[in-house]
Amino acid sequence: MDRLQKLDAYVSKLGLSQQELENWVLSRIKASHEPLILTALPIVYKRLQEFYVLSGLDMTRKDDVWGWLLPSNVLMKKEKGAPSEEEMMTWHGVKSYAEAHVFNGKIGHLPYSDRLVKIWLPEIVIKARSTAMTLNENGIKADDESMSACWCAEEKMSNCAQTFVLYSSQVSLGYKSYDVDRILLQF
Repeated sequence: MDRLQKLDAYVSKLGLSQQELENWVLSRIKASHEPLILTALPIVYKRLQEFYVLSGLDMTRKDDVWGWLLPSNVLMKKEKGAPSEEEMMTWHGVKSYAEAHVFNGKIGHLPYSDRLVKIWLPEIVIKARSTAMTLNENGIKADDESMSACWCAEEKMSNCAQTFVLYSSQVSLGYKSYDVDRILLQF
């Protein structure tokens, strides 16, 4: 029996869940690697369908960087939607994406417009831009959010939902079948 088989048998004997094992491994990695690169906002990492947050950029997890954390557990994706995600960027697509992900044990949803109006303040905009700049400086593509818009949770009609325009901090209406270029999720 090789070492990995012995480890599998031991983990099974202990009855550890997949989540407990992942948390244990992550805590050991955190304790043993280089310090994090400071960022203005905490960095959101994604593994499978789950998000986790570190206070800065961990270059050993560069491929897992999804975006950054805004106040009130709102996650902002580091890039605008890619052409390959076009269908997913519709209101229904982003809503389904949110509901398929977990952060801190909670299922995601689209953010409410009143929440975005309260948190998208000039100081947060500056921090978001600074965080994007830090990611770009370290080889991780991150877009400036200034001309972006995101979907909100509020449905107005069967074909319309609210959007939040980041550059003007205004709530607007959008047709659910069209794509909006930035993903913000709330947990």
